[in-house]
Amino acid sequence: MARRKKEKKEEQISESTKKSPKAKADKKKIKEKRTTQNSIGYEKILRSGVAMLGNNLYSQTEKFEDINYNIAPEEDQQGIFGRYMNLLNSLGNEVDMQLTVCNHPIDEKELTSSIVKYNVGDGYDDLRNEINESILSNISKGMSRIISDKYLTYTVKEDNINDAKKSLSIIHNEMENKFIDLGSQCRILDGEERLHLMKTIMNPYGKLEFSYDAMPPMSTTKDAIAPDMFDFKLNKNYFKIDDRLAKVMYLKTWSTEISDDMINSLSRIEHNITLSFHMKVYPRGKDISMIKNQIAKMENEIADHSRKALDRGYNPDMMPMNLRYSYKEATALLDDVERRNERLFETQLLIMINAGNEDELQEAEKAVNVAMRNLSCEMGTLFMRQEQGFNAVLPLGIPIQGRGRSLTTKVCAIIMPFTSVELMQRDEPIYYGVNQTTGNLILCNRSKLNNPAAWVLATPGAGKSFKVKQEISQILCYQPEADVIVIDPQGEYADMAKDPFYHGTVINIDNRSGTYFNPFEGDYDNTEGFVKIKVDFTQTIMTEIMGTNMLTPTQRSLIDKCVSMMYQEYEEKRFADKDVEMPTLTDFRNMLRKMDNPDAKEMELALYTYTDGSYDIFAKNTNVTTDNRLTVYDISDIGDAMRSLGYKIILETLRDRILNNKKIGRKTYVYIDEIYLVLKDDYSENFIYEFYKWSRKFDGIPTGITQNVEELLQRMKTRTMIGNAESIIMLNQSKSDLIQLASLLGLSNEQMRACSNSPRGYGLFRYGKSIIPFKDEYPKDTHTYDLWNTDPDEIRRKKRLERENRN
Repeated sequence: MARRKKEKKEEQISESTKKSPKAKADKKKIKEKRTTQNSIGYEKILRSGVAMLGNNLYSQTEKFEDINYNIAPEEDQQGIFGRYMNLLNSLGNEVDMQLTVCNHPIDEKELTSSIVKYNVGDGYDDLRNEINESILSNISKGMSRIISDKYLTYTVKEDNINDAKKSLSIIHNEMENKFIDLGSQCRILDGEERLHLMKTIMNPYGKLEFSYDAMPPMSTTKDAIAPDMFDFKLNKNYFKIDDRLAKVMYLKTWSTEISDDMINSLSRIEHNITLSFHMKVYPRGKDISMIKNQIAKMENEIADHSRKALDRGYNPDMMPMNLRYSYKEATALLDDVERRNERLFETQLLIMINAGNEDELQEAEKAVNVAMRNLSCEMGTLFMRQEQGFNAVLPLGIPIQGRGRSLTTKVCAIIMPFTSVELMQRDEPIYYGVNQTTGNLILCNRSKLNNPAAWVLATPGAGKSFKVKQEISQILCYQPEADVIVIDPQGEYADMAKDPFYHGTVINIDNRSGTYFNPFEGDYDNTEGFVKIKVDFTQTIMTEIMGTNMLTPTQRSLIDKCVSMMYQEYEEKRFADKDVEMPTLTDFRNMLRKMDNPDAKEMELALYTYTDGSYDIFAKNTNVTTDNRLTVYDISDIGDAMRSLGYKIILETLRDRILNNKKIGRKTYVYIDEIYLVLKDDYSENFIYEFYKWSRKFDGIPTGITQNVEELLQRMKTRTMIGNAESIIMLNQSKSDLIQLASLLGLSNEQMRACSNSPRGYGLFRYGKSIIPFKDEYPKDTHTYDLWNTDPDEIRRKKRLERENRN
């Protein structure tokens, strides 16, 4: 068939063109490619991704996300194992499932281009250059060069393509639900993605240049992936793919106690290897019959051996060790299938190494053999069967004949495909450190999460503010459509914002600065439930001002009435003057004065200090502009009595900024340092809770930062917010805090160790459902390190050295 196609294609070449040297070279290339195509074991791969394999066989490949199995608590590991067994047991009769783990090199050039940027001309190039160098340093020295992708391929036998598509769709729907139960996700590869995967397995550095829409007449999908040359005769133990060498090995000797660490061990090998584990379920009934037949044969062999032993005067109970072991294994297998409701699978495990030269091939083979011997397994080479092995490794669902072994569901599940989560996103990612489990960079964009609000938790001196400043800096450099606002109670961010690297705005808030904020301002016309929001806010700040944890029902009603009347008057004034100023805290106090009620009088008197007294900074119209991409509200000099109130009023005034940014397609990151200071009572806690929830609707991304973890976790609503958060950075924790966090977040002992007595910049990163141990060692000989560092001992040492150098 391929030859007929080749002939047709060659006929299309004109006689004059054929005679040219270029035409002769093209003709030779066509011939070579058509020959190599015949070695790739499928007939067609459709645009949908379904492969037609011949003999009424059809297959489909799905990519699935990894989950953190290796560092999960033992109870969670057992749950994952049980659910994966359920997935395998759900396979129908005559379905061949192939697990593929593809270790392939990271494209450092593509990775680098997705992170670092140069000479943008936005005023942050100096800052960006230093951060770029830090990230590039980690890529060059501390990063693994390999990443593992994982796939499942299902093969069915049907009379036609339509029936095959229906069967494969049913399998996918079942698998999709099973993966969700496992905490993972899977998706079907379309035709182009499946071709790209096979191209990568054949040439890890090759690029797929193919589109179904631009597919030339008379060509096939194999044209896009076939190398110029396969040479399966070069050597009986390996073969050649263009200028690369490849070798297929099979699992020859299985351990009596297979470890769930097999795939994890192989995934850590920094070579281009592809593992394929084929599993085909036996139909119910046939599995038991087959095992009983095997047992019967062995019993006959045992009886025959005993007779011979008696004839020769030996002990009839003595028998060869391998026969004794095989009989014991077969009876145990029968027990598993009959009594424990396990399925029986015909399986085979293959590994293909793809190397640039013979030395690399031998080095990779040695690494594979060492890894498998450590698991008490032995690999063998497919002598003179490399071509069949090659096709069995490709994610097509075609096992090689004659290298199978029967295993139960439990044993198949022990070859656990889940190891460790990688976070290497490409869409405006932020660098968070190096994954301590895999050695790869942690790159992600939390603004893409369903709930991007975050928490940064650490003991004093663990590097909390350093990590926050690092994230802020990268947002400014790599996310141009985002602004950053910081509420700074200790004056830790002002120097950074004022630096020429940042050219940010610092707003000093105290009773001497002449800076005013009006918390009653806002987008009155376009904010849903505007008056109710202001009522709730006023009740929150009056709780603070009154010095109580709870307002009385009368006080709450009076506040509701006065705020509503205040905005009603404002609306009436707007008919006469559209430029009328919005109400202020002074207007609210005047409204209370009109109420003939002792509770109103008490609240009105309590407000004097904040409207006419020394703390009137929140009683007048706002007189500051906050349109800089980086704005720091420095409340370090506001005084302890006003600090909590200052937090709330600043957050309330930020609503307008967040809303306006949303209208023009910008995100707003809001960092609330030492957030525990604002969570003093139920009203304050509810205010923060509502602010987090409201921000999410308008692309506001709040981040709570604190060293007082235990105090936060004592408040139930805050505890729920942290427990439901999809982004948490946990640096070093105290023992008591760590125990509570472990209970709340389900941390394993190994994960807890990442936050116990850990160096600065080491900890855990929760992103979505994944929890990853990370480390980050930022270069100290940089200007940004000096700006971000708040370690007093280190700062003193540096100043002393500077003085000594000057002298």
